[in-house]
Amino acid sequence: MSQEHRHWMRNHPGERISIYDVPQLTKVPYERRFNSKNIKSAFTACGIYPFNRHAIPEHMFAPSSVTDLPNVAPPNETEGMNSLSALVSQRDSQQDVLGDIVNRQLNQQGIFI
Repeated sequence: MSQEHRHWMRNHPGERISIYDVPQLTKVPYERRFNSKNIKSAFTACGIYPFNRHAIPEHMFAPSSVTDLPNVAPPNETEGMNSLSALVSQRDSQQDVLGDIVNRQLNQQGIFI
């Protein structure tokens, strides 16, 4: 791309490269590098085809270990129903408390529901 960049700069002295110039500048290098040989070598390098589970060394996966989560067994149906009913009753009690607060404030203002 540097060759195309230099050519553009020579033909447009003092001008800035705009977003509209980028496709023109990247077309030739992109077409030069995006070929079947490079695509195949990329699949080989990462072990996708032919399959090679050792293509990427184990230590390269270390950064992702901070996001690993422990395996958690899925809850059985009765646990799920119990937790759902607990959430529903919690929601209902919160709505009752909120309703009481609103009614008190309205009553203080002389509005009775």
